[in-house]
Amino acid sequence: SADIFVPPHVDDMLLIEDIASILGEKILDEDILVCPLALGSHPDHVIVRDAAERIRHPLRYYADLPYLLRYPEAISETTENLVSEICSLSEIDLLAWQEAIAAYETQLMMLFGSKEIMLSEIEQYWQTNRGIQLWKIRKKSS
Repeated sequence: SADIFVPPHVDDMLLIEDIASILGEKILDEDILVCPLALGSHPDHVIVRDAAERIRHPLRYYADLPYLLRYPEAISETTENLVSEICSLSEIDLLAWQEAIAAYETQLMMLFGSKEIMLSEIEQYWQTNRGIQLWKIRKKSS
């Protein structure tokens, strides 16, 4: 329902700190953390992004689907200070990604309309680059 697209509750600030603390303890130096851009401003995605950014670790962002597909114009403003890169995914990776999305049965209808639409839209997105587009913070030139 539309009432999930509200700003995070003030009490969620503690949750952001807890998630950042756990991430900071668990992540290894060589790890690259991947988090949502928070397109669509879903509170859970906003919370995760805020927590990931707090730990000051190499970070990549992915575009939240299906929000990117519904509102492609939102990506340019959200990524204007970021650099894009493609993370290649095999067909087996694509299937695993689709299965992971399908596991959220309660959200499939709301987000995509049906499992079949989700499978098609994710495959079409994947076909564009045979992978997923990620973004990272642009390094400042010295």
